[in-house]
Amino acid sequence: MIEEHYVARGLSVVGYFHANERFDDVEVSGVAKNIGDHISRYFPHAPILLLNNKKLEGLSKGKDRSPVMQLCVRDASKNWRVVGADGGSKLLLKEPSANVVLSDYISSEKWKEVIDFDDHLDDVTKDWLNPGLFN
Repeated sequence: MIEEHYVARGLSVVGYFHANERFDDVEVSGVAKNIGDHISRYFPHAPILLLNNKKLEGLSKGKDRSPVMQLCVRDASKNWRVVGADGGSKLLLKEPSANVVLSDYISSEKWKEVIDFDDHLDDVTKDWLNPGLFN
């Protein structure tokens, strides 16, 4: 339904961003695959951009400056695979600027200001945008 809405306006879905919940999970999850499969029905070349939590930690420690995103595409057998750094894809990630933004958020602790809507679902008595509203 969403796809038809945007296609009618000349827009298209270009991919799906996914971040796994667990730090040590750097694989495309079943949920991400299902969403990617659905999107690929309408947009066959749409990739999944997967956050690599381990590389994100390395960025916070200043040790690793490699991209924190992994590009995942569907192969001929319709399985999702991570595209290597060998440029085996038409889509090129120009990510150093993303690493700079992430480094800034980590060093300045701006990440503490990011609000996750799931937190609201955990405790609906709190208005995460207006703290103290329900007190």
